[in-house]
Amino acid sequence: MATATATPNPVPLLTAAPMTAAGTVISASGDSGGARRGHGGGTTATCQPSISIYDLDEGARCCASCGAGYAPLGEQVFELIDWRVVVIRQVHRRRRDRRTCRCPGPRVITAAGPPKAIGKGRFTSGFLARLLVGKYLSARPLHKITTGLARDGLAVPDSTLVGAMRQADHLLVPLEQGVRSCLSSRLARNRAAAKITRKGERSSSRVTQKRSCA
Repeated sequence: MATATATPNPVPLLTAAPMTAAGTVISASGDSGGARRGHGGGTTATCQPSISIYDLDEGARCCASCGAGYAPLGEQVFELIDWRVVVIRQVHRRRRDRRTCRCPGPRVITAAGPPKAIGKGRFTSGFLARLLVGKYLSARPLHKITTGLARDGLAVPDSTLVGAMRQADHLLVPLEQGVRSCLSSRLARNRAAAKITRKGERSSSRVTQKRSCA
């Protein structure tokens, strides 16, 4: 059997060619994995790749008749694009130590935990970001978001997500201020340009009237 090792990555995007039991590389396209023309536009993947390396068994590296070893010929590589949406339940264990002396100070010390967007909330910053993008940028109804989460293994009521979005309101204040500032400056520039345009139109209209009178 051929053996395979893979680099750890939650979203594998680059996989080496699969092999048969004898170690023969199988390519669905029948080539070395180069770009081929087909229907539709080209596909560009800029995501982090996950590389899987497939090796030959020691017994398959020699000729079955005379026992002479095969010489290295390089490798055959092609890409497979995978699409995975995974909900992960992260378990964080914070070490706690108790003081054994009688000196003044805290009796128990606890290691610092991971940064959290909401103080006592259960959702990570990445979860909240995906939730807000799905709700407000993609305009997905909340019940569809919870249905998708349930398919991925997380059963959560709509009210819980509503509460999380309300608690995350203060995180969007800098973004709101930046958008308002950008819109205000753009509106001011548009008004100034429109004022200059109107002055130019009035001036040309006056010149035209004088010429017609003459």
